[in-house]
Amino acid sequence: MQHNRISNKGEGDAMSQVSMKNGFWFYFDHDGNDISVHGSAWSGKETVYVNNHPVSIKRVLTSRTSIHQFKVKDTDYRIVFKMASIIMARLSVSLYANDELVSTEEKAYHANKMSVLKKASIGFICGFAASMAVFHIIDTFFGK
Repeated sequence: MQHNRISNKGEGDAMSQVSMKNGFWFYFDHDGNDISVHGSAWSGKETVYVNNHPVSIKRVLTSRTSIHQFKVKDTDYRIVFKMASIIMARLSVSLYANDELVSTEEKAYHANKMSVLKKASIGFICGFAASMAVFHIIDTFFGK
């Protein structure tokens, strides 16, 4: 079974960039093991791959930090996800081997500012229109 993995670590690959579609991808290499880490930008699903095979999968929706632990040969690994900033969509991932920090990577989702303003404006207008419709219905049926 083929799993999502990019062998060229970040040089022009679409998976090296954070996007709402592809989520967050992090890549580590330790003792000949390729460790790929994916965090969904939509569902909170986190997946850790070692040498192209999933070793830990979690869905985290209520915490800003999560830990994945697994063992490869004689090495105890730990991956720590930490949402550094919810507003800026900045995610930090740290790799530990036998309780020693190997590496930390941090990535953030950088949306087009006009796109964000446009979506926020549309959301505000729709929310305002919906609340006005509810108030009108309440007034019609329960008003004087």
